[in-house]
Amino acid sequence: MFIKSQSPIVLKNTPNVTQGNLHYCFMSFGDYLAGKMRDLGVRAADLAKRAGTSKQNIGRIVNNTPHPLTGAPPKVSVEMVDRLSKALGINGDEARLAAGYAPKTETPTFNLAESARIALLDQNLSPEDQAEIIEEMTIAYNVIMERRRLRRERQQ
Repeated sequence: MFIKSQSPIVLKNTPNVTQGNLHYCFMSFGDYLAGKMRDLGVRAADLAKRAGTSKQNIGRIVNNTPHPLTGAPPKVSVEMVDRLSKALGINGDEARLAAGYAPKTETPTFNLAESARIALLDQNLSPEDQAEIIEEMTIAYNVIMERRRLRRERQQ
């Protein structure tokens, strides 16, 4: 997930870029999962037990621990994402998107504003900054959809 803010964004092991007074970063699935666990008051050991995995595996995910040999960022399997979302009782499609996978349902059960809200988790942003980010995401979405429409027209 992509986040833009006028305040510095601090997430562990997350690339951050600053241009002028704007700060950008990508939120990992580990950051998303850690936020959900914190919001729901679920400990790693409890989640591990419910999801049928180890506490160490949950720790690797939420700490964004790179692969020991390749140094590659962690990639959680879609099956594990589904187990974690079920164990937490959260929207599976939302969790899949946060991990970079397509939603399981054909029609997502969330909208653009909800996606923006997810992107703002764990950020200490004012309501004005949040509204600005949601507005900019909406504008970007509309631009993309218009480009697709024009492309389809040219292909016909």
